[in-house]
Amino acid sequence: QSYCTVCCGGREVLLCGNANCCRCFCVDCIDILVGPGASEEAKVLDPWRCYMCLPHESYGVLRRRGDWTMKLQEFFASDNGQEYDPPKIYPAVPAENRKPIKVLSLFDGIATGYLVLRDLGFKVERYVASEICEDSIAVGTVRHEGRITYVHDVRNISRQNIHEWGPFDLVIGGSPCNDLSIVNPARKGLYEGTGRLFFEFYRLLHDTRPKEWEDRPFFWLFENVVAMGVNDKRDISRFLECNPVMIDAIDVSAAHRARYFWGNLPGMNRIFGFPVHYTDVSNMGRGARQKLLGRSWSVPVIRHLFAPLKDYFACE
Repeated sequence: QSYCTVCCGGREVLLCGNANCCRCFCVDCIDILVGPGASEEAKVLDPWRCYMCLPHESYGVLRRRGDWTMKLQEFFASDNGQEYDPPKIYPAVPAENRKPIKVLSLFDGIATGYLVLRDLGFKVERYVASEICEDSIAVGTVRHEGRITYVHDVRNISRQNIHEWGPFDLVIGGSPCNDLSIVNPARKGLYEGTGRLFFEFYRLLHDTRPKEWEDRPFFWLFENVVAMGVNDKRDISRFLECNPVMIDAIDVSAAHRARYFWGNLPGMNRIFGFPVHYTDVSNMGRGARQKLLGRSWSVPVIRHLFAPLKDYFACE
């Protein structure tokens, strides 16, 4: 987030120093709402914790509601969505027949998917990742010792590439949310700007699905921001032919991070958590590392979602 949490604008903003928080507050809102000179006092603090992360009390006229997380979840979970056929249920594969998993990760970020699969003990035969951020690629390359195959821009992946790299057992991704999030006053929506990158996920998901005669488990997962417009959520669901589930990282970790997940992973209807210094590579500054974490998936959430796949693929 590069805009003020209060006014959604601000020429100069302060980024919260909590790695599990992505909020910013502009100096104008801080001086008006907290008190004159409060922004200058905040600038000298390193790290500076925002008013949502500080202890529960008043800061000028700012007071955090005790039930704000419940109110937010109730607001976004109240839409029952459209009606779709339930996803295909695959029978568990006998242990002696389970094979290592092949994964296609789109908009991979800092390799959360690979990290979780390895932590859960999965044997990963191939992990192909589409990512354009060089800092993110550096983190994944260093932390996983070159075992990830990076293919850069998702828009350049062809059906022939899918045929050469596959077949894939798991397709995951979460396209950029800048133009989907309603807290961005300049958002362009699903069909413009970065919003339309969703359709790259949709295209490649279609290309990777097993043919009708192929009898093998196939799973997929798409993630995006909860605070999106109703029409954008409806259209994503229409293309993916399922409604999302909302999972907040607080359900499985100590951090609040609510996200929508579409997919067919077993038990989806039933979150950050990276190892210390995971993003500390290539002499990257604190600000750059925080941006990578802010764009990443929550490790406890993905661990929670991937765990049932042990019934289908080989583990160590």
